[in-house]
Amino acid sequence: MIRSREDYCFYLEADRIALKIMRPWHEFFINDIWRFQRLLRKLEYYINCRQSLFWRPYILYLNLKHIRLGRRLGFHIPPNVFGPGLSIAHLGPLIVNGNVRVGENCRIHSCVHLATQCGSDDACPTIGDNVFIGPGVVMFGNIRIANGVVVGANSVVNTSFLEEGITIAGVPARKVSDKGFDRCYFKATAVVRDHAGKVPGDVSRLQDGSMAKSVLPRSFERLFRYINRRSG
Repeated sequence: MIRSREDYCFYLEADRIALKIMRPWHEFFINDIWRFQRLLRKLEYYINCRQSLFWRPYILYLNLKHIRLGRRLGFHIPPNVFGPGLSIAHLGPLIVNGNVRVGENCRIHSCVHLATQCGSDDACPTIGDNVFIGPGVVMFGNIRIANGVVVGANSVVNTSFLEEGITIAGVPARKVSDKGFDRCYFKATAVVRDHAGKVPGDVSRLQDGSMAKSVLPRSFERLFRYINRRSG
């Protein structure tokens, strides 16, 4: 969960790498998935880190913008569900319950439904780090999916799988292989952390400062802070 500006920059950079975005600002205007994920992270930042009454109108604006863009792209993804390194593979139906929790480096395809158990509001899956979710997967109930698991296309998952680094598939899902996430995708957060260890400064300086070093321009943030102090 994003708790600070540094977390926000880290999430953005990990998402950018996971989506293989090479030119962030150019892609912002032509890549709708990148635009959606940037907006999702900005909304998460403001919900978690800007909790004063002053910011509520702006949070409402971001939330409405997030809902409208999600409807246009076929995404229903509430804030604070996915960890850093999220990679949405394609446009199309993608429905996620707000009580689902997913770890780092999730690669998720279209027509996926991560849902609650019938008759419950919060019995939802908890999914570990480095999980690959193929197209058409339905996952529901109070279940846990271990790190490094690959979920095959069109699978229905309603039981927990606690063994790491395996592939599951079928209706209902069962273990079909001992090979896991590493054969399908890469770990974007590991790339960011490795690069950050070699580059002085915080993650926001990576890729020639391509990530949003601030959620709003700093001049606006200074103005808003000043107004907030005066009004408080």
